[in-house]
Amino acid sequence: MIEEVQRELEQLQQEWESLKEVTLVPPDLTFEREITIYLGAKRVELHHFGPGPTNGDTLVYFPDEKILHTGDFFMNGWFPYFDSRGGSECVSWIQTLERVMKMEVETIIPGHGEIAEREEIRRYIRCLNELRTEVERYNERGYSLEEIKEKVTLPQ
Repeated sequence: MIEEVQRELEQLQQEWESLKEVTLVPPDLTFEREITIYLGAKRVELHHFGPGPTNGDTLVYFPDEKILHTGDFFMNGWFPYFDSRGGSECVSWIQTLERVMKMEVETIIPGHGEIAEREEIRRYIRCLNELRTEVERYNERGYSLEEIKEKVTLPQ
């Protein structure tokens, strides 16, 4: 246990040292909810419908091609990763994916995994809903976080 913590501390120290060499450059374009930009004649829409895996995730939509890049809002074949320090919010995450289902999209580029179709998004929404329901059920009964982690099972 102590050796594992020591290795983790050494890794964090190396990461800290490498960050000292990074020069931060502020963005010259920002948005709150959505913005349309043009890359030459290519129209690109950026959408932030609310928190999901983190509180800053953005969907990138190419409306003329009906292509959507979801970032980590959808990871095809991967279990959802909730970044609690990054502001992850399950209800908003599900709502965003439900909005995605109403968009004119033919090709979905996930944050991780293979190119997907709408059915994979539907399955992901079901997974998030099942996970949320299970966690809430144990939370309402007064179980600790550690107990919830041990008890929650998702057969799907």
